Amino acid sequence: MGKSGNNIKSIITILIVSVWFSTTLAQSNPELSIKPIKCVSGYGKAVALTFDDGLRPEIHKQLLNLAKKESVQVTFFLIGNTVDKNRLLKRTIREGHEIGNHSMTHSVLTKLSDAELRSEILDFQMVFKEDYDYVPTVFRAPKLQYDERVMKVLKESNLIPVNATVGTKDWAEDTTKEYIYNKAISAMKTCDGCIILMHEVKKTVDVLPQIIKYYRDNGYKFVTVSQLLSNKIQ
Repeated sequence: MGKSGNNIKSIITILIVSVWFSTTLAQSNPELSIKPIKCVSGYGKAVALTFDDGLRPEIHKQLLNLAKKESVQVTFFLIGNTVDKNRLLKRTIREGHEIGNHSMTHSVLTKLSDAELRSEILDFQMVFKEDYDYVPTVFRAPKLQYDERVMKVLKESNLIPVNATVGTKDWAEDTTKEYIYNKAISAMKTCDGCIILMHEVKKTVDVLPQIIKYYRDNGYKFVTVSQLLSNKIQ
């Protein structure tokens, strides 16, 4: 698909996201009642593999190579100040993976001023639009911390808040590959349309082929978060 085709696809996705998010918020109470999405039930056997806290070039490259080998598309929730026009990001987008907004500096947004909070979210959107002609449509807050102010900015930016069905705790030094694997495969017991939260770390790369095999053996397809949300499972 050419650049114009990618732009059209992005616009369509943004419109879908905008309608969904605005409708949901319109039905909410004045207090914070919108909860970040943890899974999308009712769409059949689909799983979204997500990776936080990149870009870590060597690990990111390994993940891209593995995803290409396994013919899967994933979602990367990146930290804006780690990308810096990195060529790997162009490859990431070109190969059909999704980029999610994970803030500019990975600061806990609920502890920031209004201006700082807005900058963390909106500057990320601006960087990816200007440098990569790409508009992220999904957002995951650092430390999964949200409040009414965060949700307000997300609504203005047409960003859907996304958490996960399960987290693998792969960021912790004492977390074993066996633990990562067992937590990852447990997501399917919660609901179909599950979202797995992982990070750009070596031990996750090592165990990922086993996770992919497990889901494939159980009839699951691999999709990006936005594909899961729009029920565009190929």
